[in-house]
Amino acid sequence: MRNTIAFFMMLLIVSCSSQRQAQQSASRARPVNQALVMATLWHQRAAEYKALCLQAYATARRQLEAYLDTANRYTPYAVITDIDETLLSNAAYEATMALQGKSFDPVSWNEWVMKAAADTIPGALAFFQYAARRGVQVFYISNRTVDQLTATIRNLQRYGFPFADQVHVLLSPDGGEDKSARRHTVEKDYRVILMIGDNLGDFSHAFDHQPMHTRDSLVYTHAADFGKKWIIIPNDMYGEWQQAYLDYQRLTPAQQDSVYRSLLKTE
Repeated sequence: MRNTIAFFMMLLIVSCSSQRQAQQSASRARPVNQALVMATLWHQRAAEYKALCLQAYATARRQLEAYLDTANRYTPYAVITDIDETLLSNAAYEATMALQGKSFDPVSWNEWVMKAAADTIPGALAFFQYAARRGVQVFYISNRTVDQLTATIRNLQRYGFPFADQVHVLLSPDGGEDKSARRHTVEKDYRVILMIGDNLGDFSHAFDHQPMHTRDSLVYTHAADFGKKWIIIPNDMYGEWQQAYLDYQRLTPAQQDSVYRSLLKTE
């Protein structure tokens, strides 16, 4: 009897070991999204990325202080900020997708948002808490969708971001990307001192759905606003810059790769 039990136990161990080996082999064989792997690795691990974020928020604080120290407080003041990759980091989601050889999709993104597990961007929390202490209200204008509002507020409150409530968190009502109407809603009642984001559309609708040369030209047109009125946070994982590369076309991964390679400047 003991020999029989030992035999079946040995079979079970061998079977479990074989399953683990098969899973590991499948994982190694799965193609990864190499471009997203490198971008996300830089976002998560590079000291330079952290330094750039801290630099951006230090600039934001200096601009806020300078404005408040010289302004007449006849109207309430506000800062408008994006959320994703501006003050919350979704690098864990991007890393998961990259290692599975995937990119963004609405289903997996919604599952991630509902976890309310995004981490903070370096320097962000300290800046927004400082702004609140100086009597400046913070409005979070994001293109997350309104059905994600509760989870988004929960994620912000997890770290203590100020004004994390239904009045100040303004998400996309229709899934659209244009933030103009929501910005104007804030501007009707507040003097907006700063806008902070990782995408040019976080500052002006003029940048949305424009070809690369137009976006480049607009950056130089608004050069005086960057670092003064507009504070941009680095994000190499995703953004409209990718869509502009592709001229806003739906292309296969192979076609995308061909476009990316053609855009590189060589010696």
